[in-house]
Amino acid sequence: MSVQKEAFRNYLATKVADSEWIFQQFELYHSLLTKSNTYINLLSRQTLEDDIWSLHFQDSLLPLETNIDLNNKLILDFGSGGGLPGIPLALIAPSSEVYMMDSKKKKMREVQSFINEMGLTNCYTIPERLEETKLDVLKDSYGLSSKFDLIVSRSVRIDEILLNKLFGLLPKGGKILLYKGKDIKEKDLHIPLELVLNVKKEWGERNLVLIRKI
Repeated sequence: MSVQKEAFRNYLATKVADSEWIFQQFELYHSLLTKSNTYINLLSRQTLEDDIWSLHFQDSLLPLETNIDLNNKLILDFGSGGGLPGIPLALIAPSSEVYMMDSKKKKMREVQSFINEMGLTNCYTIPERLEETKLDVLKDSYGLSSKFDLIVSRSVRIDEILLNKLFGLLPKGGKILLYKGKDIKEKDLHIPLELVLNVKKEWGERNLVLIRKI
């Protein structure tokens, strides 16, 4: 077992119950993701397979190092790509429902195949472009019962247009959690940003930024 894989296994053991079963699910996800990435660009082709354990899986679970409650929530992963951070969050918060949205239909079809292979019952895909989608359409087409409690995003820079669209999917008091690098480009938004985590990991500096719908 590689050093990074073992480190991720140990990380899980300190953060969640039933960590060994969850780790086995991550092993399956890793296998599916690396295989699919050879013909669909889900991750950078320069990413080493061992680096996925830290750069993508452990990074996706950084909300566990905050006081954000992930349980019994309706969560949207916006700009999900290969299912990150949606699938990792669904694995460690099985009481929540996680929807993954990406405009690239090929990617969402592949992520749906991951969901099927892994037997996940709390994950769903939305192959739609946010700018062209309305909440009513999401409810009718994807069975949403209500607005989302939490929206997460690792790969999209949020501007005012996107922020307003995302706010339309949240109730009052709903939250948007952004995974950012050293440079938080969303500082130009005319709304308070709450830094809930700043860490320096082996794969770089990471900031988690919270935006609340008031």
